[in-house]
Amino acid sequence: MVTSMQGLIDILNHEDSEGRQNMFVQAILESIAVDNDNRIMRDLLFDVVHRNILLYRELEENLKEIKRLSVTDQLTGIFNRRRFIEVLKYEFSRIGRYGIGFSIIMFDIDHFKNVNDTYGHDIGDFVLKKLSELVQSRLRESDTFARWGGEEFMILMPQSTLETALKLSEAIRQLISNFDFSPVTQVTSSFGVINYSDESKIDFEDIISYVDQALYKAKQTGRNRVVAFEKNDSDIESN
Repeated sequence: MVTSMQGLIDILNHEDSEGRQNMFVQAILESIAVDNDNRIMRDLLFDVVHRNILLYRELEENLKEIKRLSVTDQLTGIFNRRRFIEVLKYEFSRIGRYGIGFSIIMFDIDHFKNVNDTYGHDIGDFVLKKLSELVQSRLRESDTFARWGGEEFMILMPQSTLETALKLSEAIRQLISNFDFSPVTQVTSSFGVINYSDESKIDFEDIISYVDQALYKAKQTGRNRVVAFEKNDSDIESN
């Protein structure tokens, strides 16, 4: 029998919560002698406990939804900047313990302002959403895909090499370039890529700056291409 509020919480948190909740209700009901004098109290208590369990479930679902919305980009449905930074910090902590490398891909849509100016913001939103769907379809379940802001996107690839990240970037670049985004004539994108390992000696605060510099170099050298970060790129002034 449950004898404390903590006992109730433990039951509600159990994997088989519905069945255990029924056990909790039954335990309380059995604590009241079944006779004609307290049958009304028994029924009232059952109703009160049952309603509180339903309220608890509703609160739990609402909290899950609030959490989901807090890490989701409302337009595209992919993760947002906040969630990407959370995952990046986690990967940094993992590499310190296990020495597992990861890669970051940063890309944006070339001349996206022209899309909005020429076709309107509704079409611009359509391009962002469709592009997000295309990219998501090419990623592993372990990868994190996020909208960094505006027309900029980020991909974090755990346990990956620079070669793997470059191949994926090129595949996505071609996928976007060849896709029909009608009424937009053509959509292209530029990519910066960086790989981080235990020997990289890059601070957490610098890695985003470095991959941004690689993206800047891709745009400066003609756009619609993939560029990997190199050490001498750190001298480039980012846009």
